[in-house]
Amino acid sequence: MLKKVLTTSAIALALASTSAYAVGNTATINQSGLANSVTASQTGNNNTETIDQDGSNSSIEARQNGDLNTATVEQGLVFGADNNDVVSKQTGDANAATITQEGSADNTAKSFQRGDKNVATIDQQVVHNNGEDDIVVSRQSGDENKFTITQQADNNETDSAQTGNRNSATIQQAIDVHNADGNLITNRQNGDDNTATIDQGGFNGTIVSRQVAGNGNTATIKQNVLAGGNNNSINSNQHDGNLNVATINQEGSDNRIESVQGNGDKNEVQLDQEGQNNFLRQVQSGNSNFADIEQLDDSHPIFDNSYRGLQRGNDNVATVKQFDRKNTTTNVQLGNRNDITIYQNSDVGLTLPANLGGNTINSRQDGNDNTAYINQDGAESEIRLLQEGDLNDAKLNQAHNTQGNFMSVKQLGDSDNAVVNQFGSNGNITLVQN
Repeated sequence: MLKKVLTTSAIALALASTSAYAVGNTATINQSGLANSVTASQTGNNNTETIDQDGSNSSIEARQNGDLNTATVEQGLVFGADNNDVVSKQTGDANAATITQEGSADNTAKSFQRGDKNVATIDQQVVHNNGEDDIVVSRQSGDENKFTITQQADNNETDSAQTGNRNSATIQQAIDVHNADGNLITNRQNGDDNTATIDQGGFNGTIVSRQVAGNGNTATIKQNVLAGGNNNSINSNQHDGNLNVATINQEGSDNRIESVQGNGDKNEVQLDQEGQNNFLRQVQSGNSNFADIEQLDDSHPIFDNSYRGLQRGNDNVATVKQFDRKNTTTNVQLGNRNDITIYQNSDVGLTLPANLGGNTINSRQDGNDNTAYINQDGAESEIRLLQEGDLNDAKLNQAHNTQGNFMSVKQLGDSDNAVVNQFGSNGNITLVQN
């Protein structure tokens, strides 16, 4: 077998390197069996590498240096193949790498591209959907690069990073596999006008998305949108930039979202959770930022959800909607001319179930010329609002035909205004203006 390995490598090098910086070379390699290896290297422009390796415990390393090169690698396309490795390295512009791996477990695909307008496509487990413990690593450095990564089944990991501007990342993990478990996605982008689209299905999954030191970035993240899933988490961070947008949708129970947009202006975040026992934490620092928060579900009971939000800066806006019972909203705004609107079961656009109640709202605004508008529907619920500063305005409503509700409003400053409406029996209102 050793003789076969050396012969295959030598043929690849001979086909690919007939002259320095040759134009239009083509290398085609086919290999099958166990414990094989291929090393292919091309230098120049418009080169093509096509490598097909079947079996287990095998490895491929494909290198290309130049522009407009193409590498196509297929590995382990036999049911049950495992422990295979692929490494693709391309340096130059407008290159393309396509890696397809299939097997039962423990396969690794790595793609490294340096330059502009490069494309990488990595697909693991595209037919049998039975692979697990597979790993994808993707690195791109330059502008206007793109990669697409697809993984299926359990305990798989994607680790991807892009440095530069106007880059695009698309990652799909276990979206067509029911009951997939323990998958991990980590994606990092550094630069301006980058886009990340991430979709993960299953249980006990984790998504970590970082977009830092750039403006105009977009992150769109979905977790368990088709079938729902439990014990999943999303951590999204857009830091040190302006005009960034994060849109996150998560379905299932016992899930968690943490979203941070720090040190930037005119950023937007839209967070949507459907299910119960979910937790959502959202932080924005800067001016003229916008947050739209929803914990709603019109088809299943939804309760014991919690939202905690912080906006630090001026002219920020937050809208929060929660549905059903035993939900909690805690929101803090620090700065001037900020606006908070909170709905618990009121004006959420859904048919309200029976036995609403037990909801809690805690809201604080520290600064001048702020506005709070809070609507709550359900029995034995409470609202606590604190406004510190001047020229603040508050309007609070607790809906009809309820009982045992409580409202506390404190406005500490000058020229403040409060309108408080409570309907039902056994209610209590405490209003302080100082």
